[in-house]
Amino acid sequence: MEFYDDRASLGTLELEVSLALSAFAAGERVMPDYYVVLDPESIEGTWRHWWFGALGSHAPRRVVPQPSAPGAVRRLLRQLPQAPGWTAPREWLPGLPFVVPDRVGFEH
Repeated sequence: MEFYDDRASLGTLELEVSLALSAFAAGERVMPDYYVVLDPESIEGTWRHWWFGALGSHAPRRVVPQPSAPGAVRRLLRQLPQAPGWTAPREWLPGLPFVVPDRVGFEH
């Protein structure tokens, strides 16, 4: 997020992408089945666009918004929808420096 908020350089993001791709290739990292994003209406700025744009566009039904009300997460976990899996990170992480998170889905 630092890159998109002008707090890190392109080189830093490229290094982080390279390290992540190496970790995925070595089996040291995996994409989780789901990301449950609690109280998404309270998330400000770039983070909201990250979860529901830049990341979520690769498996929209795998990023699930959820209120953090008592019992809500437990109920959600019992009924998560079946959905196609994630696009392999090697297919989209290299292009991350060229993604504008709040513009995902609006390309012409």
